[in-house]
Amino acid sequence: VYKRQAQTLTQQARYEACAVASREILDIADELDDDALRVFGHFELGFSLMWMSDLAASDKHFREASALHNSERDAWLRDVFGAAPGPEVLAWHSLNTWILGYPDQALTLTEAGVEQARRLHHPFTLCHTLAVSSGVHGLRQEYLDALAAADELEAISSREHYPFWSAYALVHRGVAHGHLNDPGAGIRLVSDGLERLRVMGVDGLRAWFYGALAVLEHRVGHADRSEGLIDRAVHIAQTTGESLTEASLAVQRGTMRREAGDARAEETLESAIEMTGSIGARGLELRAATEFASLLTEQGQFSEARSVLTPRYEWFTEGHDTGDLIVARELLESM
Repeated sequence: VYKRQAQTLTQQARYEACAVASREILDIADELDDDALRVFGHFELGFSLMWMSDLAASDKHFREASALHNSERDAWLRDVFGAAPGPEVLAWHSLNTWILGYPDQALTLTEAGVEQARRLHHPFTLCHTLAVSSGVHGLRQEYLDALAAADELEAISSREHYPFWSAYALVHRGVAHGHLNDPGAGIRLVSDGLERLRVMGVDGLRAWFYGALAVLEHRVGHADRSEGLIDRAVHIAQTTGESLTEASLAVQRGTMRREAGDARAEETLESAIEMTGSIGARGLELRAATEFASLLTEQGQFSEARSVLTPRYEWFTEGHDTGDLIVARELLESM
């Protein structure tokens, strides 16, 4: 019952309530000395804490879930709850890991999650891992890989008649197309997917994807529309307690304002750096710092730009061939 409740609460983006239910699952698991239930409890708690910006605690719970998981012992769980926990843990752990600033480890985790799901021959679980994998590839700015995962997600969800995953497939395909070569088509796909999720009553991640939609609207010159979408997303994130998304939205708003020459860009980016840094979201913080350093460079403030970007770039120990770190390195070299 608690597990079903936790699943429903995550779809409704009620993360604090889901965290409470997850802790109750862990209490019951301890009473029964049941590692299978512990896997679910740690997974659901890690997922909730991630969106509530407790990234270090989320990482700890994801690691606990992976360490406890036994695919043979836990096989019955996917029949009872509809999805296999092992691949799901790896999938969401990969996203949290990218946010913490480890893009290569994130890639390893998401690939492992998809591969584990394939071995299970369980379509619903595979859809889940493909959806998250598309998102992680997008964060690494590997949009062809993101599109490939989204296309496979669409094919499976269509064949198996999964309207939930079909909606997310539209969103992920739209984000990928929008960044590859066709933002107009991307906008239509993301908008369609978000509307389908709204009709189904799914609030989980809607704020995150409104941010993605705002970026695409900005790319086609719809500045007012993109600002409005960010405002809408911030309202949703604040209502649901999705503070991680709120931090990401601050980076996106600052980036769009800098590109548009908006006088508010400096204040917005300084706030984004503070927000992302305070929660240890190194992946997002680097983006904010790169944008702020770009703005300072445009103003001829090279020393200030270096002081903002250099320590944040040098913190990274991996992922130097990924988009964000390449852009940051090239900006530093240009100074």
